[in-house]
Amino acid sequence: MNKFTLSIIFLVSVFSNIEAQEAPLYTTLNDHIPKIGNEIALYLGDQMMVQRNGQYKECFTPKNSHKVLDNWGGGYEFLANSPVCKDSIEGLFFYTNYTLMLNCRGVETLGTCGDYIGKARPVDLVEKESSYEIRIGHSRRKNEKKVKFDKKFTIKDINKDNIQLENRFFYTVNSFQQTIEYAGKSGSTLKFIYSEFKNNVSRDAFNREFTIDLDEGNVGAYKGAIFEVIEATNFSIKFKVIRHFQS
Repeated sequence: MNKFTLSIIFLVSVFSNIEAQEAPLYTTLNDHIPKIGNEIALYLGDQMMVQRNGQYKECFTPKNSHKVLDNWGGGYEFLANSPVCKDSIEGLFFYTNYTLMLNCRGVETLGTCGDYIGKARPVDLVEKESSYEIRIGHSRRKNEKKVKFDKKFTIKDINKDNIQLENRFFYTVNSFQQTIEYAGKSGSTLKFIYSEFKNNVSRDAFNREFTIDLDEGNVGAYKGAIFEVIEATNFSIKFKVIRHFQS
């Protein structure tokens, strides 16, 4: 991975984390990023402006997969880069949004598999002095106050660098999103792509390219959104938002 790619990842990560720290958890938001007036530096292909609807949830994300097996050839597996999150601000434990039990993946509706997915498998993340451990529990009647943890289903000595703690944004089902993406520079012309999404799927018929001619001004406007370009090259842009999407 080269330095240019690392710079993009770093900037986008910082941008997202700052927004998440300021937003309330488990509250449905019609969220706009970035904030009006903040100067932002991004790269070709990055999303400059986003309107989205959803909630921030408290999560941890393993950077590698982690597995614990039972005596019958099955067990549980946490997938790399897949968040494990609490359902509510009062929640005691975390839950995967995928089937944790190996023997039930792909056959969730068969036999007793339905008893071992969702809130039937609460997860506890325990911080030690120099590591984390993940405990997999069993919930009676999906009640968080009646959870039992078995020592043999505990993953120990996980390096702290391998677990990312974050407040992650989750889109509301059937929600509508809008974005503007930087598409580069040719001479004095800057190119941008406006996109609309429904259910996290692009609405191709509503995607449009628009331009700014810097010889005529440095302010762009589309679908009610207005932004000022401070400086731009063919691979990067610095800008600030004047007004968010209005639709």
